[in-house]
Amino acid sequence: MACAPPRAEAAPAARSAATDSEASVAVAVEGPGWAAEAARRLRRHGFCVLTGGPGRGLAPAEVCERGAGAALERLGQLAGLWRQLGLDNSRDKVMFSEVCARRPGCRRYDVSLALAGLPADGPGPPGEAADPAWGELQGHIDRWARPVLRASGLLRPGCQDRAGCVVSEPGAPAQDFHQDGMEPGLVNAFMPLVPVVASNGPTEFRPGSHRSAWDLDSGSDGGCAADSDEERPAVAPEVGRGDLLLFDYRVFHRGLANCSAEPRPVAYIVYARHGLSDRHNFPDASLVEERIECWLVGPILAVLSVRTAGLDAHPFFASGCRA
Repeated sequence: MACAPPRAEAAPAARSAATDSEASVAVAVEGPGWAAEAARRLRRHGFCVLTGGPGRGLAPAEVCERGAGAALERLGQLAGLWRQLGLDNSRDKVMFSEVCARRPGCRRYDVSLALAGLPADGPGPPGEAADPAWGELQGHIDRWARPVLRASGLLRPGCQDRAGCVVSEPGAPAQDFHQDGMEPGLVNAFMPLVPVVASNGPTEFRPGSHRSAWDLDSGSDGGCAADSDEERPAVAPEVGRGDLLLFDYRVFHRGLANCSAEPRPVAYIVYARHGLSDRHNFPDASLVEERIECWLVGPILAVLSVRTAGLDAHPFFASGCRA
């Protein structure tokens, strides 16, 4: 899978003071040390939040609005296609390379979107270029995620692997705790396109659950092995619109229920260690290609069915003498 070339620019300048406590997973971007501090928390807890400060995200509100509009429009197009195939998420899984609803009735749609700056045959839906609104949003995600990932040493080096948007619809139930993957070297960078609060389903984590016994014994978690998170309760951080949530694929997490009246879209980029790729969360089957196949083959089958019915009425075939 092709990788977006790494960017060489330095970490963005600080914009607000870091006032979080040691127990917090949030890091307000501040001075030359914010990326290292966020990286330490990512290694220790398995996740961390980057914030631009109260009331202002790391990405402008208008960029988030355009990105949300593009993602929701894409989801609407895909929903029309899977309904034409007779699928209904109230009773069916929806599992395609372009979109996944991994359980019947989950009302939570993982929409795969093309990575900006990559060719149409790169990661993402086959044959699609990135929407300009989505490309702009990806630029903001990458600007803030990459310094932390570089400081964390988790990817050594890393590249963008895939991108998308998770849309939790009103009434979406809470998920079970799960891992997105078990191999080290994959990290999600989530940017909410609306404020994520308790009512619309934040992501809940079990801090430290990504660390194996080897990690704890070797101290490869950033020197915090002696201070285990095992006794800490689950944490569901609220994340402002345009701020950033980074989390290791291995950490146990779940999306909580969306009890609000509005969809909750969260854009993401997956970053991967060189030679590693997420090939297990999306199937190869294309919804677009299946719909085209259905559109082409369906009428042919209908014609053959009519013709066969006509032959069945012929006295010779009706006699049962089919050679």
